[in-house]
Formats: sequence, C-alpha cells, structure tokens
Amino acid sequence: MPSQTNANDITVNDLSIRSANAVFDLTTFLVEMTIEESIFKTSLTGSVVLSDSFNIPEKFPIVGEETVNINISLEGIDVPDSDVHLIINPPRMHVNTISGRYFSNKTPKSQLFTLELVSDQYMSSVHSKVSKSYTNTYIHDIVSDIYSTYLGNPDRLFIENTDRTEHIIIPNMTPLEAIKFVTKRAVQKDSGSAANFLFFETISGAYFTSINKLAEEEPTFTYKYISRTDDHHGVEALSRGEFRIKELYFMNQFEKESNSRNGMYASKLITHDIVRKKISQFDFNGFFNFFGLNHFGTFPTISASGMEIKSANIPRITYAPNDEENSFPVTTETALSDMTDSAVCFYPKHNQLYSKNANELYDNKVSEWKLQRAAQLKSFDNITMIIESSGNPFIRVGHTISLELPSPESTDNDNTSDNLLDKHLSGVYLVTSIKHIFTQETSKDTKITYTMKIEVSKDALESVVENRTAQREDS
Repeated sequence: MPSQTNANDITVNDLSIRSANAVFDLTTFLVEMTIEESIFKTSLTGSVVLSDSFNIPEKFPIVGEETVNINISLEGIDVPDSDVHLIINPPRMHVNTISGRYFSNKTPKSQLFTLELVSDQYMSSVHSKVSKSYTNTYIHDIVSDIYSTYLGNPDRLFIENTDRTEHIIIPNMTPLEAIKFVTKRAVQKDSGSAANFLFFETISGAYFTSINKLAEEEPTFTYKYISRTDDHHGVEALSRGEFRIKELYFMNQFEKESNSRNGMYASKLITHDIVRKKISQFDFNGFFNFFGLNHFGTFPTISASGMEIKSANIPRITYAPNDEENSFPVTTETALSDMTDSAVCFYPKHNQLYSKNANELYDNKVSEWKLQRAAQLKSFDNITMIIESSGNPFIRVGHTISLELPSPESTDNDNTSDNLLDKHLSGVYLVTSIKHIFTQETSKDTKITYTMKIEVSKDALESVVENRTAQREDS
C-alpha cells in the first residue's frame, strides 16, 4: 500500500452494503461519504453519495433492510503507539432512506443518490421500549443497565459515576429516550452541584459523562489559523499535535433574547409538592453559579450588578465605564443575572412519591439541577465556530483542543506573536460536533481525501474585557 504523502489521503478498506443474502462493494461508486458525531445527539449519523450507472437500488436491491460497513485507514503517518487510532471503523450503520435521487445530465445513463445512515445503536432503540422502575439506584447504573439490555455491548460504553441514588419510573420509552430522561437529573460525584451530564455516541463508542469532567482534560491538539499552502503540513503537524485551520466560520457569538429566554443569565423555578400542598420558589443567578463549575475559560460572559460585585470583590466582564473606586467595571443598572422572570420553570416536587409509608421521604432535588443544567448547556451557544481542516483520525467529540486565532487588527513590527492573537477567542475549546468527510476526486489519479468540519464551543472567556473608554484615551 502506498505511503501517505498528504494529510487528506486515505484508503478505503471496506465500504459495502449488506442485505440478508448479498454483499455489494460501493467504493468505485463513491462521490462523498460523511460520518457525523455530536455531544448533543445520542447516536451517529452518516450519508453516502453515490454516482451509479449500475442501478444499484434495483439490481441489489435496496429496500430499507440493509446495513453499511465502513473501514478506512490512514497510511504513512508515523505516530508511536497509535496504530489503532489510524483505522476509522464506525459501528455498523443502517440504511434509513434514499434521498436526493436524480439522473445526471453530465453522464448518460447515470444517476446520483444518497444513502442516509443511522447507527446500529439508534435502530436498536427504535425497536425497543423500556417500562421499568428503579429504586435507590445511581443514575450511572440505570444508564448502564439500559444500554447493556437494549442497545449493545457494555464494553463499548464509557461511563462516569454519578452522585446520590434516585427513585425513577421509566414509562414506556425507547432506550435512548429513557437515557436522555435520566441524564437530565444526573449530578457528578463529589462535585456538589455539577448537573451537566451528556450521553452521546462517537466512532469509538458511547459516552455518559459530565461537562465538568470534559473540562478537566488537557487539549489533545492545537489548531492554528495561519496562511499556509503546503499540503504536507498536515502530515508533519499530526506528529507534533498541530493542525492548520483552512477555513473558520463563526456560528454564534451571543443572542441576548435567546439567552434570557432559556435561563442562561437568570431564571426562576417554582415547585409544587402535591402531597404536602406546598409551593416553593428558587431563583438562579448565572453569574455566581459560574464559579462553582468547570469551564473552558476563566471568566464568565455573564455580568452581575454593581452592588453584588462590590460585595463579592469579583471582576466583571462588561463594556461599561470603569468605576474609579474599583479595579473592575461596574454599573448601577440591574444586571441580566438579576432578571429571574426572564425564564420561569414549573416542576413537581412530590416529596413522598414512590414512598412505601408516610415516614419515607424521596426528594427529586430539582432545585439543584434543573436551572443550572439549562444555563450551562445554553452557554455553549454563545461562542461557537466551525473549523475546516485536514482529516484527523485521533480527535472525537468530547475532546478539548487549543485554538490559536490571530487578531484581525493592523499591527506594527514591534508586536510579538502573543500580541497578534485574539485574547478572548484563542484558548481551550470543547469539540461539540465533527463531520468526517471522505471525497473521491475525479482527477487523473483517482484518490479519496479526508477532511473535517469541527464544531467547537466554549462557555467562558480567557481574559476580562478591557474598558473601551480607557483604550480610547490611550490611543
């Protein structure tokens, strides 16, 4: 097999569609194939675009009961003790539907169509229902039980332990719906308040883990936005843990109305205990809650009121004029973190739900996880980018990466490389979504290239926003 000279080049070992009675190789018909993973989706998805002059849907045929096997290798990359990672081998994928089918005018008697794929895990969930109760059971044990019973090999599940036992009834849900249901109330063990668990599937396996734990991990790679046209850079950089960003798009920076409506800044929870006939109210302040959790940055993007900051002596991120009595910006106006009526949630308490007698109490502790979870998950919508880069077989959603982004301002020769970086946007990011793209080029030397679109997000900034008035005076 020829050695890889370009970071994008790959070899397809297996791209075949299988039915109960036959196997058909799709490699020569391939136009483009994608595999998508996301920390906000429970299962892998994918697609295979085919240019077909054989009429595969009729002659194979494709009727909705087929599966697709994918095995891809990258050759010529010398990375010690990492051979296993150089094989991209997702779990068996199911053909969900055929889309975009049309006849091409460029080639007579040829058609293009797309096989839309879903993972084996997803289809196993579609065909099952969970009706079960769990008493005094940790949520991580519930997730493990559901996964091993209905979805697949438990060796493929990577699980993080949760805190406190729960009483939970799962009322005729699919396994993945049931896992999403219990994940919402999972709290990290020994963290005290981190209610930010996620369940997602990658090429490597399924994960039940918290954002708190993901934020503790060191960045696996550094991605740099630099002007470079050397095709060999990707291969060389891979061994150094560096990748060049080909294109970068800002998806979100903030949306004040949506953040307010979804409780990122502040919110209110009203609970109703039908047994004790008691209504309780809990207010959530996104600014002060920030400091009790792990983040992908140091400083919050949420402000507090001036009086709160003065009493707590905490720097505030704001563009307001600087208070001369303090070293941090403040305002006398009501802050967004004070406006709890922006997002009001109602939730049943039921202290004695599932109890065998009047003396036995059960508390769902909704005030400890409901508002906090919603706020932190929403915060990842505020700084989100899409990176286009060479394919990287090592990276998965849930990993962290380091971004080095240049500041687009004019500079002089006295500036150092540190000064040229955007101080707010450069830093550590969470990989939230990956689209693996495999494209067959129609050149003289037919080859298949591997590129990626990586969605990265963060919920905090690397430095405090400097005062604009002071900057103008210094200029």
